[in-house]
Amino acid sequence: MARGVLLVFGVASVLWGALSLFATQYFPDWLGVPPGKGAAFIDFHSINTGLWPGLGLFALAGATIERLRKTATLTLLVCTASIAGGRVIALALGGQAGVRSSITLALEFAMVAAFSVAYVSEKARLAREARAKLDQAGEPEAKEGKPATPNAMQR
Repeated sequence: MARGVLLVFGVASVLWGALSLFATQYFPDWLGVPPGKGAAFIDFHSINTGLWPGLGLFALAGATIERLRKTATLTLLVCTASIAGGRVIALALGGQAGVRSSITLALEFAMVAAFSVAYVSEKARLAREARAKLDQAGEPEAKEGKPATPNAMQR
């Protein structure tokens, strides 16, 4: 589950960054590119061609490197929740929500939900694997009459 969520997010984020970089001259209004080349233009590119593809590459690393998967899922959960939270704060401060920002906020909430489910799923998978390893090992110290380990007591 977590691997699939990370993979989809990673590919989509990298593609969004490429679209934001190369298509801004063709679809500036649709992409939300601010007019001119001032600070808002720089902020647009720092987020859309820098941050999102960077998070996407991190997600792809988490999808391919099993030991990184749980960490990547939790990190991306926090990042996407923070980005959505910032958008909600902007709306609460009087920002005007258009169609694009409403769709974006819905996508961000969907990402938060997907990463939440993926994190819980990954955590449960790791717990099952750890339990299976303990069962395979047979808990030798508990069989020899020694005090049981904390893991053995939790069962």
